[in-house]
Amino acid sequence: MKPGILLFLSIAALGQAQAPAPTEPATITLVGAVMRPGSYTFKSDLTLLRLYAKAGGPQKSASKKGIQIVRSSTRQTIEVNVDAIFRGKEPDIQLEPGDTVIVPSNARSPSPENLRNKTDFFTVPIA
Repeated sequence: MKPGILLFLSIAALGQAQAPAPTEPATITLVGAVMRPGSYTFKSDLTLLRLYAKAGGPQKSASKKGIQIVRSSTRQTIEVNVDAIFRGKEPDIQLEPGDTVIVPSNARSPSPENLRNKTDFFTVPIA
């Protein structure tokens, strides 16, 4: 190219390359009787027990047999006995993007009788 010659390129001639649209990471939703319920980023090796660990484990009141995994891809609900998984009697469940894991509580609403017998309440002085 000789000095002083200008070269113009058309973007149309280069084929208007577009950046891919940003996508949100796939998530798993965990609700119910766990220490930290919420949305967790899906990873290909994420299983039910690994999700439990990420969430800080189940609460004391968590049901061990009534856990449900709702698959958004098939709208199927899978009933899980997590106690059997913990004991190695059943395989851990591989989670899928968009799954919702529901951990119900075994806790019952306290009756007035049970409230009177509780000793773990604290007193707040009123000035």
